[in-house]
Amino acid sequence: SFWFQRVNQEGSYVSDVFSGVRGVPHFIAAVKLTKGGVDYVLRATIDSARFTSLVEGVRLGTTGEAFIINREGLYQTQSRLHGKLLAPSGIILPEHFEGVRVLDDVRRNHRELVLAKTWLKHGDWLLICQQDKADAYASLYQARLLALAMALGGGVLVVITTVFFTRRLVRR
Repeated sequence: SFWFQRVNQEGSYVSDVFSGVRGVPHFIAAVKLTKGGVDYVLRATIDSARFTSLVEGVRLGTTGEAFIINREGLYQTQSRLHGKLLAPSGIILPEHFEGVRVLDDVRRNHRELVLAKTWLKHGDWLLICQQDKADAYASLYQARLLALAMALGGGVLVVITTVFFTRRLVRR
């Protein structure tokens, strides 16, 4: 089998999500271990629903979500806002890059988004975390307004104090 050949060559293998014989979406993970000159292979089947709930559990504000797509652009986890498991995402995959990329000028379905993405599984899966721009920057906007209010308040306080002490000095 393909997965068995890959685990023997590379030491480990993680498949894409697929519908098995029973039509239940899942993926497999396999690792090879050599102990005492004997090779052992451990293969586990991971229920896609549990994996999806783990990824979907990443809630970013009120509008954020996380999902995974594979190299073919198929959803490997369900997207709350965009698509079902194993459906085409329509997302144009970027070339391979290292680390995490953050983009804050993305428009999708008439929404401005902040998008963070990183490759998983040796570049076979792309993890995408997205959030509406207004939601993502809400705390920053509040902090900016607070700083502006404090600066204005401080300026008014300086003017009032200056006027008060200047009048007092002039009276003397």
